[in-house]
Amino acid sequence: MLYCDSYLIDGRALAIKSVFVGENRSKIYSTHQTYYSKLTPKELLEKACLNHMSSMDGRMKAAKGLLNITMKPPFIIIPNEWGVFPTESPDNVDCVYIFNHRFTLEEITKGESIITFLNGTKIKVEASKN
Repeated sequence: MLYCDSYLIDGRALAIKSVFVGENRSKIYSTHQTYYSKLTPKELLEKACLNHMSSMDGRMKAAKGLLNITMKPPFIIIPNEWGVFPTESPDNVDCVYIFNHRFTLEEITKGESIITFLNGTKIKVEASKN
């Protein structure tokens, strides 16, 4: 089990989801490995945004205004490079943050889907195909 902080939230990150195993609060899926962190997904993303001279709140507000989206806005962490979109409200503990990598989506039941990334990583999310 590997542990990390925001320095692993980079262009290789595929997704971040909440976990509650011991002191761990996040599971970070990347193109090469899965990591755990004691920080929550929101804390990890906040640090990643701050590493690139903005806050998560600022990035989300910009996305809401530019895209005219009020609910679950995707946001850019590094302009023209990589961003992320939440599957639910960021205030919901079940929110999974999906990064901009190619994937397929299969709805297994109403409100539950499997995301499969090109490297074969699969993540179950509580979200509809829409």
